[in-house]
Amino acid sequence: MRRVRYHSHGGPEVLAVEEADIPQPGPGQVLIRTEAVGLNYVDVQLRRETARDSIWYRPLPATLTGDVVGTVEDAGPDADPALAGSRVAVLLEDACADYVIADADWLAPAPDGLSAGAASMLPTVGAVALGALRSGGLTEGDTVLVTSGAGGIGHLTVQLAKLRGAGTVIATAGSAAKFSFLKELGADVAVKTTASRAGRTRCGVPRRGEWT
Repeated sequence: MRRVRYHSHGGPEVLAVEEADIPQPGPGQVLIRTEAVGLNYVDVQLRRETARDSIWYRPLPATLTGDVVGTVEDAGPDADPALAGSRVAVLLEDACADYVIADADWLAPAPDGLSAGAASMLPTVGAVALGALRSGGLTEGDTVLVTSGAGGIGHLTVQLAKLRGAGTVIATAGSAAKFSFLKELGADVAVKTTASRAGRTRCGVPRRGEWT
């Protein structure tokens, strides 16, 4: 199978595609045949960092983290054999490979009708969005403000807030081009944010015609 590793720190050029044997699942683990991988920007910093005392430093050779979407091919000891054949999503530290190993307890079911891109949101981004609403104690009829509403976590928070009964969802965005996207997601009000010369963030309600 193919897998991605890097043996030195630097730019994208240090990434290498290697051939390796298909791994075997251990106790409580499953083997997943990868369909898609949602990569995380933090790996850019991890890949570049050379200072050993930095929190971003990763010993070599290193792997790429990511949100894997795929099908369970095999279950190891103490893992439910009924998981074989199911489509799942999971966050892994070693994500970029044709086959990956994951702990069965961390799997999120990925419905067959959900695209691979959407399914990659389930294990991490979706959980953060839902967790934020739960931490805020959202109750039916509440008004919710979602900053960066068109972002990865924000766009899910907007939708989940409406699904959980929010009365009004206000979403901020950095450009008017994102307003129509926010409206499609269910946001009731869009607020444009811009940076002032002093470095402060300014907010403004869209002008007539910008929210269409």
